[in-house]
Amino acid sequence: GCALARTALSLMEFYDANQMIQRVYGIIYGHVLVSIKPLQSLHEPLLRACRLSFSNGHSENSTLNTITYISRSWQAGKKLPLIMNEMNAFAHQHKQQSHFAMLQLFLAPIYKIISTLSGISLDSSELLPQLVATCSEDIVETARNKNETLYLYNAIAISLEESLSLRNFAQASQTILKYPDFFKMLENGRVRITEFMVAFNAGLVSFHTARETREAHWMEKATNVVAAFEKFSKINEWNFEHMYLLLKAELHHTKGETNEAAQAYYLSAEAAQKRRFIHHSALACELAAHYFGNVGLKEKTREMIKRSHDAYMEWGAARKAKAVINLLELKWLDGN
Repeated sequence: GCALARTALSLMEFYDANQMIQRVYGIIYGHVLVSIKPLQSLHEPLLRACRLSFSNGHSENSTLNTITYISRSWQAGKKLPLIMNEMNAFAHQHKQQSHFAMLQLFLAPIYKIISTLSGISLDSSELLPQLVATCSEDIVETARNKNETLYLYNAIAISLEESLSLRNFAQASQTILKYPDFFKMLENGRVRITEFMVAFNAGLVSFHTARETREAHWMEKATNVVAAFEKFSKINEWNFEHMYLLLKAELHHTKGETNEAAQAYYLSAEAAQKRRFIHHSALACELAAHYFGNVGLKEKTREMIKRSHDAYMEWGAARKAKAVINLLELKWLDGN
């Protein structure tokens, strides 16, 4: 697949590049090269594809490229204020092209999550805050009722991301159970590398739910994700090793393997930090703090609270950083 992608890029030299870039770049840089290139390196060509699709007025390409670009920016750990500013610019472009489903079912829900995590909001005169104020809370059902298949997939993924970010594991687990066709890769273990983010989030939710409920199917789902990420991390260590290590930490946590869990949490946080996945470093430290608090290791809990807070602040998630401090200190350190 990657060899064919390189061939396609080279063949573009013989054709109208501006017409082809908007489609070919979106597919190759947005999907194919995820398996071999650092996620951060994909931003510029994807942004170029977005700009060309807007300038050429191609509705389908501009929709697909925007979804891909924003998704990969989030997954790569781009600073939240930067993503918000780019989304605001995209919203104006899509409004001009009358892409109301795009605005309502993708950009507005992502804006809502970013605003919730960061505490930052656009001016109330801007389009995205207005849409958030008027749109339905259940974007999945809205997409389903409108028969918007593309947005339905993304709405489920966004719903899961939001629930995990806010530590609403009950809602996250219900999302997984409610849409079995979407999450069938958890059952059969056939996780595609292009759906890594959904699988990663679902794996973390499944481990937490397995500990809470002791239901075997959650552990089976979670271990299937671990097996997939073990393969992914061998294909592309940069993008996937830190995720694999965090899933392993949760596996050891769930099995009561204290030393192995502690080591994997630390390694995951360090690998994510080293490769500029600052949001995942924050998440690894947050989960580690809960783990160390649960086993009574107050000093390590305190260390990981601070590291998680600082990483969330660096990402631009100031409100989430404050929530980490408040919840963890109250729960595990008694405010001391």
